[in-house]
Amino acid sequence: MKILATEKKYQEAGWRCEDNQQEGGVEMKLLPTIVAGLAVVVGIVWILQGAGLLGGSFMTGRTEWFWIGIATVLAGCAAFLWLRRRSR
Repeated sequence: MKILATEKKYQEAGWRCEDNQQEGGVEMKLLPTIVAGLAVVVGIVWILQGAGLLGGSFMTGRTEWFWIGIATVLAGCAAFLWLRRRSR
């Protein structure tokens, strides 16, 4: 009798999980979204440092960090868009 009650619990939990996925209740994963957002923020800092607008680092005024920052921002934006598209 106890086994049947446990099986019923698992079935109910599975149905609730499937219902959430079908109704759009399961959205983007939090960690990949945070990583994509951090990539954008870090890229912006590197752009500002590379352009000489943000001082206090060995990267200040070095154009290679400007371009690395642009690439990082683009990669972060692409990852964010890919995560949104994948969650639909």
